[in-house]
Amino acid sequence: MRRVFVIAALAGIAVAADPIVKHPSELKFPPRDFAPPLAAPFRHKLSNGATAFLVEDHELPLINLAVLIKTGDYLDPAGKQGVASLMGREMATGGTTSKSPAVFEEEAAFLAAQIRAQQAAAGGRPFPGQAAGF
Repeated sequence: MRRVFVIAALAGIAVAADPIVKHPSELKFPPRDFAPPLAAPFRHKLSNGATAFLVEDHELPLINLAVLIKTGDYLDPAGKQGVASLMGREMATGGTTSKSPAVFEEEAAFLAAQIRAQQAAAGGRPFPGQAAGF
């Protein structure tokens, strides 16, 4: 009985599956409608002059914050390669003026915040996933 069920299931999958194409360029997909949202309603100018984009998503109660800073390896002084990478890493793990790195990490973990730093040759993206309150 089990063998008959497995054979019937495999036959059903084979019939329902799309035909295999000879080349990936022959694949056909249904059209996707996507219109990116306007940025203006989400743009906020902070008191320090920085621009912030705040977009609420109530489906998952997490905070994801990304800070983009004009930086990168190309701005490292001659003979001091790696300064930008060090700065990005320190921003993610160095604590704050009022919290030691250990306290900061503990409070971030309590809020389920993910704090990382990425550094690239032409730009940096420290703090994706930093929670509010820090």
